[in-house]
Amino acid sequence: MPAPFVALQDRVNRALDLHLTNALAEVNGVADPVPVEFDDPYAALFDDQADTAAPECWGPVAALGGLVRGDALRIDGKSFEVVRSKPDGTGRVHLILRSA
Repeated sequence: MPAPFVALQDRVNRALDLHLTNALAEVNGVADPVPVEFDDPYAALFDDQADTAAPECWGPVAALGGLVRGDALRIDGKSFEVVRSKPDGTGRVHLILRSA
């Protein structure tokens, strides 16, 4: 039997996937799209010469944890490249992205 905290963590992660995701990510090697929480802020400065905010997504380590810098994925049909992957130790991974 898993420790009570592990069971609670799994329950929270399932709730996140069911109720708080707002996009689907397509990853090479993963058959089905992965539900993710996606944030694509936009703040262009200096006549579009520099972006001050990067797109980010959070999703399950089981599907997205193998992604590393330079890997590609599509979120809601738009192509992105992984800049940084940060697993959080709770079964979720935070990806910092850039448009591909």
